[in-house]
Amino acid sequence: RIPVDTEMQFIDERDEIKQYNGKTIGRITINREDIYDNQQQWIKRFMNTIHVTSHEATIKRDLLFDSGDTFDADEIVRNNQLIRDRRYILYSRIEVSPDPDDSTRVNININTRDKWSISATGRVRVKKEQRISAQVYDANIFGTGDRLGVTTNLKRKDNVYGGNSVEYSSPNILGTFYTLNFAAGKDFESSTLRASLNKDFISPTDYKIGVSYMKDRN
Repeated sequence: RIPVDTEMQFIDERDEIKQYNGKTIGRITINREDIYDNQQQWIKRFMNTIHVTSHEATIKRDLLFDSGDTFDADEIVRNNQLIRDRRYILYSRIEVSPDPDDSTRVNININTRDKWSISATGRVRVKKEQRISAQVYDANIFGTGDRLGVTTNLKRKDNVYGGNSVEYSSPNILGTFYTLNFAAGKDFESSTLRASLNKDFISPTDYKIGVSYMKDRN
């Protein structure tokens, strides 16, 4: 089991695995665990039941290496940090072990645990109209790693409906490490349509590029 609470250790993760540099990567295994491993509390059992654990494909698309590649400790550590930084991942650990049948190969186990990803936010503008905006979102919709949020706007004073808006983002489209962001909808005075596609730095030789579109109408 992956421990939920881990102590901060200021160590170089490369020290444990740099001995395998130059070997060939063999079998890659992905192990995904429930949010909670304490099944004695009914609320935790219930949350595990309704939460969709990140799919194996969701974790796999974030890998910087594949079977047959040459092992590089720097790349493994960088990849582990990338997975840890995902908003839906609580914990990630990449374990490396020699292949018992081939001394030139190493096998890799990737162990992850999800965060609880469903939540809500709200905002109240305290003026004479008392406008309220409330958003419900899932930061890991259907275990895909994508975020979907829906916002509703109301005027509390006279219960006037102010419109809805939808936000969607995907952090790694088809394993390309391009991030898609999309938002559309309306509030009391305006409507919005926004979309962007960006590629961030993943490795030292990467480049950053992006395009965006925005249309606001009052």
